[in-house]
Amino acid sequence: MKLAVGGKKKAKFGTSLVLRALFLSLFMYSSVQAESDIKEGYDENTEISVKGKITEILPWEKGPLVIKLATSSKTYELITAPPWYLSQQNISLFQGLEIEVTGSKYAGSDGAVYIISCQIRFPATGKILTLRDSAYRPIWGKHKRHNRFP
Repeated sequence: MKLAVGGKKKAKFGTSLVLRALFLSLFMYSSVQAESDIKEGYDENTEISVKGKITEILPWEKGPLVIKLATSSKTYELITAPPWYLSQQNISLFQGLEIEVTGSKYAGSDGAVYIISCQIRFPATGKILTLRDSAYRPIWGKHKRHNRFP
């Protein structure tokens, strides 16, 4: 604390500290909220199929890899699988790659439109990557921990 003229106490950081604390709490809330959105359950009632090109692979921290897919009319954020699982399946995702995806669509609290991927088809090779079983549970959950890395 600092003494101001006249003997009144004045805060050293003032409004700046309050703004920093507010910004930090909002940032932490939005990160938690986004992670919560990605963990939404698969809903076959909202299932769609779209075709487009990968425009961005979002920074990965944990959980499934999220990529942006641009179609002729809209951009979606695709929730795929953990990178270790994609690697095991010999899947390489990169900008410009054309794919077709079938999955459950939902709107995130961040305003983005997400698709929880169930199946990804690669038109260039004809390869199909299935990410969810008939009960819509993630396939990679069936793999034992020791099998995660090739």
